[in-house]
Amino acid sequence: MKCSHMQLAVAIVLLTFGLTQAAGVSAGQSIGIQSTPEIVTDLTMPDGYIDLTVSGTGDNQLPLKLDGVDVRINPATGAPILGQSPTVYSSPDDIYWDNSISSALGETDSTVTALAIYNGKLIAGGNFTVIGGAAANHIACWNGTSWSPLQAGLDRSVASMMIDDNKLVVGGYFTMAGDAPAGHIAAWDGGNWMPLGVGIPHPVVSMVNYNDALTVVDLYEDHNWDPGPMIYVSLLSWDGSDWTEFAGKSGGQMRIGDLITFGDNLLMPRNYPGSIEGGFATAYIDSWDGSSWSTIFNGLGSIGGSTVLEGRLLVGKAGWYTGGYIVDSWDGTAWTDMGWSIRGLAKVFTSFDKKLIIGGDFDSVGGISARNIAAWDGETWSALGSGTNGPVDRLATYKGNLIAAGNFTTAGDKISPFIAVWTKRQIKPVSLDVKPGSCPNPINGNGAHGQGKAVLPVAVMGTADFDVHDIDPTTITLNGALSLRASKLFAWITDQNAELNPITRNAISTTTVTRVSSLFTPGAPRSAPTAARRSRNTSAANCPRSSQTGA
Repeated sequence: MKCSHMQLAVAIVLLTFGLTQAAGVSAGQSIGIQSTPEIVTDLTMPDGYIDLTVSGTGDNQLPLKLDGVDVRINPATGAPILGQSPTVYSSPDDIYWDNSISSALGETDSTVTALAIYNGKLIAGGNFTVIGGAAANHIACWNGTSWSPLQAGLDRSVASMMIDDNKLVVGGYFTMAGDAPAGHIAAWDGGNWMPLGVGIPHPVVSMVNYNDALTVVDLYEDHNWDPGPMIYVSLLSWDGSDWTEFAGKSGGQMRIGDLITFGDNLLMPRNYPGSIEGGFATAYIDSWDGSSWSTIFNGLGSIGGSTVLEGRLLVGKAGWYTGGYIVDSWDGTAWTDMGWSIRGLAKVFTSFDKKLIIGGDFDSVGGISARNIAAWDGETWSALGSGTNGPVDRLATYKGNLIAAGNFTTAGDKISPFIAVWTKRQIKPVSLDVKPGSCPNPINGNGAHGQGKAVLPVAVMGTADFDVHDIDPTTITLNGALSLRASKLFAWITDQNAELNPITRNAISTTTVTRVSSLFTPGAPRSAPTAARRSRNTSAANCPRSSQTGA
């Protein structure tokens, strides 16, 4: 919610009153004016609220200098929130950044640390208690229009989420899910929270499906060590009724990255930021083969995100051993620098629009300027508009769009705290087949069921390069006319042994037929398609039997 002029004035009055009272000004006491105004951002905590304990306020006289300050209202509490007006970058492609998911400072009050898709909705978990203006304790769902909580939510933050046994499984630092105890892990079935056994004794920091079982890693800090805490991690698997610990590690000040499977092995990245006595940061990637650990990487520096692409493990790395920052590739035997010349740490990877998307904390990749997010099409890199003004930590795809989450407040030229949507997709030629091949339709030309409305079947053919799952059939047009009603039917002609494309979900090297059906009454458009979907519309002129068009 953006502040109106009236809200801005109220915010300033409230701030001035709160500060003078906290400084000890009693009712009726005169308030002088300092010669040098107090810069309000010097008194502002990272969450945007005023720190009333700041000393050095002179003789209790506190005029506030608001130059360069953005004043907002917390929609949940009505309290004013201050922040430095963000530097706004600009790119023509910034029109594709959509901030309807979180559009004002304070509308989302802290970071989103995990994303998942469940029951057709986007699920966000994190440190927040308000997201997109909706009160939600650390977890919420987005239906494409609005946010809503998952009952009472969680009592502490979320670290990881995944789908298992048709349920959303959530792990983190919480001990309550809804109104019931939950030991750092719980499952949501779409209507209720439920525990997974007795839970996990320590915070769950990552989870993955390994050997067809939900597998998690928990982390315990023993602070009885000098000079710093000793960290113990345990790997546990869930069989549907009980947890079994099968492996573990320990080390000082250790931080665990996201678990990932590679072949038959389970990989666990470990980062050591360095001792408080000045030790160097080190990083490891450990591989569990089902019975023992081996180390496939260790060196000075740190590990970012990882993914498996075309049978290779890709890992973002930073450190002296790399000469800076790289994305490294592991084929099971040796490491190879991808040569992408990234200037910063790649922290997360996903596939979107037939491209590899990387997010992280960087300002360029492949020789092009790209702030914290970029796309690789197999040959060249491209920026996503002007990117974000802070690191991107999580990526997901939802309803044909890319979701980015992280520690940022702008995406492109828009205010979009902690989460934003990228809507640009390529327009590709696809085959459009109109049956029976003439216009008007000779079979139903006199109208369907005597209603004077012709039925015109239309099929859009999917290929390995074009995924029709993302098409909204209500946005297909013929001669500018929208259908009166539409349905989406899918049919595949595949070899049962065919390999499936992990991005498109279509079979590789086999014939794939996918049908999107619509009923048209030419010349009677229902309504204009939305701008976000216009790029995926399909049109045909003069009812040809087969034509090439954009979708």
